[in-house]
Amino acid sequence: MITTEIIEMGGKQFARTISDKYYIKKVGTNEVYEEANDLYPSAYTYEETEQELPEEVVEERKKRKEE
Repeated sequence: MITTEIIEMGGKQFARTISDKYYIKKVGTNEVYEEANDLYPSAYTYEETEQELPEEVVEERKKRKEE
């Protein structure tokens, strides 16, 4: 499942987009990411690929979600 949250870095807002299990691809491109951070508001959208993330990344995201 893809999720997007608004975060702040260096005084600017960013849209952080991640998937809990798969790499994500920017729609309309061939760009594939583990995590995307775009200036907010962002015109970009993402979709999951069929390529699974490394198990350690999946486990870390599960831990962060539980906190």
